Amino acid sequence: MAYFSLKNGCPNYVQIALESGIIVRYIYEIELQAPRFLIKKRLSRIFILRTLTHDNLKGEYRVSFGPDSPKVVSVRTLEEAKKLAFEINDISIISLSELPRGKTYVLRVRAKMEEAASSLPFKGLLDLFSSWGFQTKWYEVRFNY
Repeated sequence: MAYFSLKNGCPNYVQIALESGIIVRYIYEIELQAPRFLIKKRLSRIFILRTLTHDNLKGEYRVSFGPDSPKVVSVRTLEEAKKLAFEINDISIISLSELPRGKTYVLRVRAKMEEAASSLPFKGLLDLFSSWGFQTKWYEVRFNY
């Protein structure tokens, strides 16, 4: 099981864009590797998707979990939405029965933020004036099992 959170995932320019109707997508990539002499063998690779939207008329934020389990949660504040989108809990990486005991493993996580496809008019102009997207470096934890 993996637990992690994204820090500083919603800078001011993203918050302004979100409140202007831009859909923001966060993709988390998780890998479990078994280090070898020269190479690392990938045992598992998982992608988790969270999508943030803002409804100006209702004054609420929506966090979509998916695409495998399409679930949408509506909250009143951006802080609540960030907690839902940025805190990842109880993610099953691999069954313990598949891991040989007495070995060292590396759990790696990184996050990517991007503008989701939108139906807004003048989308080309938005692309010219925005510096969208970031990707974190890999964060690793070594452990023995």
